[in-house]
Amino acid sequence: MVAAAGALEMTGGQRAELERLDHSHSAPAREVRQAKALLWATDGVSNAEIARRCASTPKSVRRWRSRFAAEGTAAVGRIRAGRGRPVVLGDDVVEAIVHDTLHTVPEDGSACWSTRSMAARYGIGKDTVARIWQARRIRPWKVETFKLSTDPSFESKLRDVVGLYVNPPAAAAVFCFDYNRSGTLDLFAALSVGSGEVLHDTAGRQELLHECQHRPTRASLSVTGWPTRNAAAGTCTSPRPARHGSTSSSAGSPCSAAKP
Repeated sequence: MVAAAGALEMTGGQRAELERLDHSHSAPAREVRQAKALLWATDGVSNAEIARRCASTPKSVRRWRSRFAAEGTAAVGRIRAGRGRPVVLGDDVVEAIVHDTLHTVPEDGSACWSTRSMAARYGIGKDTVARIWQARRIRPWKVETFKLSTDPSFESKLRDVVGLYVNPPAAAAVFCFDYNRSGTLDLFAALSVGSGEVLHDTAGRQELLHECQHRPTRASLSVTGWPTRNAAAGTCTSPRPARHGSTSSSAGSPCSAAKP
């Protein structure tokens, strides 16, 4: 059984300082509460009663008394090392976390960082990482850019398509059409130089994926060399089988092709 503690001894100056804290409207709440507890202790109030008045525990009251007896008013409200709120992260650490989130991936093979994996990397709490990401609207799991094709010839094919718009072949035209369709549509078009008629054909998404993998690039494709199925009749068509809705020219003149 813990013996009842006697009245806490203090000097007049110490009591005046505690009374100032007791009546303060700007001092931290923990300092005000401990000042009240020490003033009651010097008046002979028991630790259990002080704990009840302060909404604390007798163990805390005994700790406040022992620290005051050893260090005086300097110990009132002071937080010991390792207790209380963690130290605020420096700007350099925050910048490093942001950089690693955006430009690196975890070593375990994960596609992106999680708050837990990034917290483990820097030895901080996951909630701290979450606050850093939230303040900068960083969402590692959300991709906001398009995915490039894995086709080794993608870049050359892309240059071919863009080149037709920037610098189209002589005696040829490039047409762009707006259409309401969810997905990807491939448009094949050619212009008959003799008649001015536009020849066209389209392909759906799955056909487009197949064509992108097997279609030759502009470097190896002659604009005027599309094969014709009816050379004897003098017609010019797409190198692909005719589809419903496609048109062809009956003119016997050669035609130049533009493929967007």
